[in-house]
Amino acid sequence: MAAHALCIVHRDIKPANVVLAFPSDDEEVARVLDFGLAKAFAGGAEETTTLTKTGYRLGTPRYMSPEMARGEKDVGELGDVYSLGLVLAEMIGGRPVVRDEAQMQILMRQASKHELALDDAVLGSPFGDIVTRSIAKRREDRPASARAMYDEITGVLEAHERALEEAARAAREAAMAEAPTMVYRPEIDIERLITQRMPPRSAQSDDQAPTTRVEPIRSIQAQGTAHHPGGPTPAQGQHD
Repeated sequence: MAAHALCIVHRDIKPANVVLAFPSDDEEVARVLDFGLAKAFAGGAEETTTLTKTGYRLGTPRYMSPEMARGEKDVGELGDVYSLGLVLAEMIGGRPVVRDEAQMQILMRQASKHELALDDAVLGSPFGDIVTRSIAKRREDRPASARAMYDEITGVLEAHERALEEAARAAREAAMAEAPTMVYRPEIDIERLITQRMPPRSAQSDDQAPTTRVEPIRSIQAQGTAHHPGGPTPAQGQHD
């Protein structure tokens, strides 16, 4: 669009000439490279000053506009719109719209007045209508300019984002509606409710539980004295 604002048509828009640039960490921008076939124009008509030779079918046939394939001289910005439409269709469908191998066959298909066939994946996408009109063989059937095409694409993207936000909101509301609701009822005996929900005690009764016998110290001393009746304790014998 910036080139068109300067009355320059690219004439060789294709996937290889479109790159992604990252001006910042959270920004992603598509940029068009290689203006080697660019040509100056004014009001859609060719001027006498050109940046490359005219009258030759230069460019990439697979993405070439019909007017350029026919060798017409009045190739304006709508030729770039056509090429961009083919690039957009390839981005959506995953393969080129024109898939002939021989260059002459590709040129004949582009120069023909018959519209190109698009895959169902492209036609069924939100951008199907934009692509269909962008690659129309008649220039008057295409979007009026690259800016107009950009505005249409932006509108589709914004509508898609709104639809996603609405779907997410509806999903949250549905989840909240299905969640159980806690209702406070003061007539419920809270203590009884807690008691009922406590895990049951072991089936083993207290009298069956194993116990450890603990002897008093006196009992142990008495047992020691019983081995020496009437005599001294072992400790006393050692002192004697």
